Amino acid sequence: MGRTITERTFSLLIVVLFGATVVVPVLILAGSAFSHMSFDALIEPGILKAILNSFLISFSTAVISTLIGTVLAFLLTKTNLPFAGLMKLLLLLPLFLPPYSLAVAWSDLFLAFSAKGLINSVPGVTLILSLTYTPAALFLISASLANIHRSFEEAGEMMRTYRFVFLKIILPFIRPALLSSFSLIFVLSISEFSVPSYLSVPVLATHVFTQFTAFYNYSAAIGQSTILILICLLIIYPERTFLTNISFWSLGNKGFQLKIMELRSFSPWFLVCIGYFLLSELLPLGYLGAQSIHGSFSNLVLAADLLLPEAMHSVLISMEGALVLVLFGYVFARLSLIEKWKIIDFILLSVFAVPSTVIGIALIRFFNTPSLNFIYGSSLILVIAYLARFVFVSQKIFLSSLRQIPASYQE
Repeated sequence: MGRTITERTFSLLIVVLFGATVVVPVLILAGSAFSHMSFDALIEPGILKAILNSFLISFSTAVISTLIGTVLAFLLTKTNLPFAGLMKLLLLLPLFLPPYSLAVAWSDLFLAFSAKGLINSVPGVTLILSLTYTPAALFLISASLANIHRSFEEAGEMMRTYRFVFLKIILPFIRPALLSSFSLIFVLSISEFSVPSYLSVPVLATHVFTQFTAFYNYSAAIGQSTILILICLLIIYPERTFLTNISFWSLGNKGFQLKIMELRSFSPWFLVCIGYFLLSELLPLGYLGAQSIHGSFSNLVLAADLLLPEAMHSVLISMEGALVLVLFGYVFARLSLIEKWKIIDFILLSVFAVPSTVIGIALIRFFNTPSLNFIYGSSLILVIAYLARFVFVSQKIFLSSLRQIPASYQE
């Protein structure tokens, strides 16, 4: 009983901390903005084009990334392609880079071929974001494919072709991962600011940032952010509802007995993976690297010396953020699944739908006070920002794992 009381007290403390550091600042900013809101901000020139661009970019990015991620996940998880593990690791590289870096690399590459106008467009932004977020789809769908017991496929192949098995057995198994991949990438794409801003493509995120930073028009920024939030909720909520009611099976150790397809000739598919790696990562990043060492090598050494202290600081802050996300994500997953606190799901979903620019401004306005300067003037403000932005993803990962643990184990 003592352990149960301690767990509940700790869980309650986590909820209070999240509410005080994330939910309250967002609510205060929204309340102050809505009280002075004018609908003129929603009909200003260019806002309709920004909304259309945002939806086209995010929807196209989510579809393209999910499709490519599915193909790559199947080839690298379910077939006997050589060096599949190494190839999967290499294809995850864009997840470790800021989207802004890829935007600079592709922009310089197109400029070298006198095709700058092609990348400074909606298709250009879609291309860069698709290459950035395809590894996320690859990661999610690979994990789902790896949990399919080979007996299901073998039983189906006894009666029908593998194409039928894929459509009727494998596809329904990985449907939750496909929906999660689509909704996650859609929200991340529609909230992305750096890539559209660098390529001068008007989207809602850049409009919101301009209202915040250039005109200090918080009510207009919140009004335009509301459109973003509603779009995100319309995309995420149906997926969230679907996954809430879906059955997750605990397959035990035998669940990892994968059926590996023996390809008759793996060379074409291996070349497809190699070609994708060369075109999506090695070509733009290699060109950017060649530019960085062009001329005097001493400039590269000087840049490394200047960046090394900041790099170490970034690693430490990232470690702090990762630890906090793991802790809060696990607690929220248990509260949602075991304690049946469904309000947690709604709160995390709503916070995740808030654009990152709005969250940043809310945290600055709330913590930039003398009494809270110990947070605002330290790395804690960044950790809180990471928590607000990614705790929904952390909780989703833990929920998928906890659903596969039978209740009898804990009992």
